[in-house]
Formats: sequence, structure tokens, C-alpha cells
Amino acid sequence: MDVKKSYYVDGVEFDTMDDFLRIVKCDDEEFPMELIIKSFDKPNSKYATSIDKMKKMYEKAKLMTAKDALKFPNMEQRMVAIKYAGPEKIVTELGGKLISSETVSKTHKRLTPKKSVKLDGVKPAGYEVLLEDMFDDEPVTFDDKYDLYKIDKKKLETDEDVFILHCVCPSTGRNYHIFIEPKYATKAIDAVASTLRDKEGSPLSRAEYLEMECES
Repeated sequence: MDVKKSYYVDGVEFDTMDDFLRIVKCDDEEFPMELIIKSFDKPNSKYATSIDKMKKMYEKAKLMTAKDALKFPNMEQRMVAIKYAGPEKIVTELGGKLISSETVSKTHKRLTPKKSVKLDGVKPAGYEVLLEDMFDDEPVTFDDKYDLYKIDKKKLETDEDVFILHCVCPSTGRNYHIFIEPKYATKAIDAVASTLRDKEGSPLSRAEYLEMECES
């Protein structure tokens, strides 16, 4: 049962508590459960509800899906819901079209503990100098693959097509899906370059990104 007439996420209004909870529940780092629950526990407000009741409503709410996000009546609601549902859900649920796949071979220097050194957490005198003897600074070569997907605006019922870049962190193996501005969604490397900034705060070009990786 709704306990308030309207709810806001990123300044966009949603009509029901269930919609609100399904969206914010997708990002528990920005919207931790404890914060959401306590924000409605206001004794002096007619819209307040108990912590126990809010907790039950939160636990009952299902995570927002890309398909359900598209059912909202206006574009602002759809885009906010899609944002928190996660771009990876758009690709998998709505059948994103792969328009570019590119791989960059990279060589970076990484510090690895020498086998003969045991790190026990103790920092002796001259610790910074000892670091040179404790670690090997070896070059590591690996391939970074970038996949750029396009989701047709007709599927999303938006004014523009949506572009999403997929990549995998070589260190952790974690998958990342990133929204890309349409003007940079030509090739996969152009797309990833646009997510980085130069000293003036401007997006890197393809050539600047590749040069930066060669110098790393």
C-alpha cells in the first residue's frame, strides 16, 4: 500500500512506493536500505511509516528490470529507471546489437612481491627504500577487449538510440557496462576514449587514448 502520493529519484517523480523502491534497490551503495527505511520514519509527518513496515516493503520490492522500466509513461521516468536497472540489463533483456568490437594490447608495469620476501605488515626504518628490494617491477602484457552495443530508440521509446560499452577489468575480471554519448559511439575504442579526460577536462580522442596506452 502506498504511504505517500509521489516519490522522487534524481529529481524525477514516480507515483508509487513500489516503483521507487524497485529503482533505488538496484543501487544499494547510493541508496542503502537503512537510509531509505529511516528517511520515511518521521514521527511528525503524516507521510511517515514505521521502520518495520518499510523494511517489509523494501524486502518485498523486486529489482527494476529494463523491460519494466520501458513501461513508465514518460521518457524521464524511463531513463532514470533504466539508469538504475543497469545498462547490462538493457543489452541482455532488449537484445542490444553489437556494432563494434575492438581489442587493444597493453603493457603495464605492475609491482609483485618477490618470492624471498615475507610481508608481515611491519614497516621498519627506511621502509620506502626497502620497497625497491621487496617488489619486482615487471611489465605485464594483456589484451583489453571493448564491445559497443546499440539499442534502437524504437525499443526504448526514446528520442535517440542508446549506446553501451562493455569491457572487463583485467585485474579483477569484473564486467563493466557504460553508457556512451551518441556522438562518440562510432567505434569501441573511440567510445572508451570518450570516458577519459585530458587536463582541460575534454574527452580523449581515439589517437590520444592509443598513444597514452603505448606510453604506459
